[in-house]
Amino acid sequence: MKRIFKTLSQNWPEYFLEILVITIGILGAFTLNNWKEASDTKEQVYRSLKNLLSELEDDSVQFYYQERSSEMTLESVKRLLTMVKETGPANDSMEYFYHKSRSFILYVPQNSSFNSMNQLGLLQHITDPDLLYKLQNYYTFTQPNVKILRDLEEQKFQENMNSINMDVAIIMEEASWDDLPLNYDKVKIILQEPENFRKVFKYGKTQEFLIGRSNGYRYVNDELIKSLRAYIK
Repeated sequence: MKRIFKTLSQNWPEYFLEILVITIGILGAFTLNNWKEASDTKEQVYRSLKNLLSELEDDSVQFYYQERSSEMTLESVKRLLTMVKETGPANDSMEYFYHKSRSFILYVPQNSSFNSMNQLGLLQHITDPDLLYKLQNYYTFTQPNVKILRDLEEQKFQENMNSINMDVAIIMEEASWDDLPLNYDKVKIILQEPENFRKVFKYGKTQEFLIGRSNGYRYVNDELIKSLRAYIK
C-alpha cells in the first residue's frame, strides 16, 4: 500500500495528465455524438415538415374542389326546382340539372406525416409555438370536422337524392331498352311529387350549409400553409 502511494506521489503529474486526456476524449466523443444526433434530428424534422407541407397543399386542393362542387350542386338544385315548378312540358335541360344536382365528394384526410412526427416525438423540435399550436389544432379539430361534413353530405345524398334517382333511372332505362327518347314529362312528374320535391330542396339546404362551413376551413388551411412555408425557409 505504501509502495502504491509512493509511486503515485512521485508520478502524479503523469497520471493526472493521462486521466485528463481520457476525460477530454470521453467528453469530446459524447459532444460529437450529441451534435450528430441533433443534426440528424434537425434534418429529419425538416424533411417531415416538407412532407407535411405537401399534404396540406393536397388538402387545400381537396377543399377547393369540395367547395366548388357544393356551389355547382346548389346552383343545379335551384335550377331544377325552378323548372319543376314551371308549368308546361319539360325539356332536356331538366335531365342535365337533375344529374348535376346528384353529386357529392368524399374527403380523404392527408395526415400521415403529422401522425409520424407525433409518434417519433419530432413535434417538440418545432421552435415556433404559434405554428405548433396551429398544426395541432388543424389535425385535431379541422380535419376531423371536414371529414364529418363530407360524411354528412354523403348521408344526406343517400337519404334525399338516391331514392329519387332510382325512380328516374327506371324511366331512363326503359327508354334505352325501347330505343326511345327520354320522357322528360315523366321525370318532371316524379320530381313534382311533394315528398321528392322536399328531398331535393333539403339536399340544396345541405349544400348551403357545407358552403358556409367550408369557407372557414379553407381559411385555416391557407393560413397554416403560409406559416409553415415561412418556418421551413
